[in-house]
Amino acid sequence: MLLDWLGAWAQSPGFGGLAAVVAAVIAYRAARKAADTQRANAEEDRKQRERAERKNQWWARAQWALDLTLSQDTEIRTVGYDMLDALANSEWADEHEAELIAAATDRALGPVADESEAVSTQDAPRRTLRSQWKGWWRWLTTAGR
Repeated sequence: MLLDWLGAWAQSPGFGGLAAVVAAVIAYRAARKAADTQRANAEEDRKQRERAERKNQWWARAQWALDLTLSQDTEIRTVGYDMLDALANSEWADEHEAELIAAATDRALGPVADESEAVSTQDAPRRTLRSQWKGWWRWLTTAGR
């Protein structure tokens, strides 16, 4: 009796309507999931582009500051080192950037072949900053060990 009723109902318009509703719910859920995934991917792409743009701006500023450190004028050179200090402590500087800045300042503060390239004693405090960067780099690379 139950099988007769199910057989008759399966051939009725009511079953067709129920099947259409179930198919619509499945299609809606699939479309919703695809839209959510696409939205999440678009948001991640936007954040990645923003990070890349900020990193490019950071590097442009770092290049400008490094160029200032090569100046013959002590005040301009000091501004360059101050900018490098600020850039090294910014949220967009990671360990690689700090290491590169430290290497660049090592070269600027290290031994020079020509007296015209010598850094004045006014810039000597930057040696401490250089050691802070190196200490930070050592701490960062050994923290997970």
